[in-house]
Amino acid sequence: FRLGPLDREEVIGLLEKLEEAGKLDRLQLLSLEERISHFLNRQKAEGQLLPALLTARAGAADFEHFVLDVLEKVRRWENGDFLLKGYSFIAAVHRFGYWLGRNLLAHTLNVDEAELSPRLLGRLEGELLELTEVEKTKAERRLYTRHPVIADVAFRLASEHRMVPEPDFIYKALFKSLGSLLKEFPDDPQRKLFTLLPLAFKRQGDYKMARILFSMAAEADPSSAPVWQAWALM
Repeated sequence: FRLGPLDREEVIGLLEKLEEAGKLDRLQLLSLEERISHFLNRQKAEGQLLPALLTARAGAADFEHFVLDVLEKVRRWENGDFLLKGYSFIAAVHRFGYWLGRNLLAHTLNVDEAELSPRLLGRLEGELLELTEVEKTKAERRLYTRHPVIADVAFRLASEHRMVPEPDFIYKALFKSLGSLLKEFPDDPQRKLFTLLPLAFKRQGDYKMARILFSMAAEADPSSAPVWQAWALM
């Protein structure tokens, strides 16, 4: 399956496969049109097949239970706490659709960049918490989670179940590291995170967190005009 947005014909094909396998679950109570509508309306994963299937068949609560099981499994692995902590820093950004640089993640985790692949990226390969790296240029390598929807759910559950530090700590550590990074590389495109992340919380109506992040951003990068302007406008 391609990972673009699922259309009506693809949903019909998926429903046929589910019916053949006897896996329609609660969808079998609906007519075909209702099944299609229910599937499309419930899947908010922008084309990610797994959460779309799980939420359509069984409801969002079951998807969260599934993600929690994965988090608990990874936590039991050797260096599981490090894996979840590393994942949480990327998920904290990608849950809003943004990326994290390898240089910033390494600095925040206090490890060498060369250690990220064997210690973090490679360990999570093939898992629901899989991390992806895209090399835009030789100097810019972008890290993503498998999907923003999964990142958002996993980040919240990991925080609620105290598998990773509190969100305030996660964002403060990121902003502190980014401030240090910008002193050496002032043109690093990740500077935009100082405004993008607070505004992402603002769009969700979480003004308290937006103010906290703007304050952190202003402290980490006090000469940033975009930060002060966006904070003032809010």
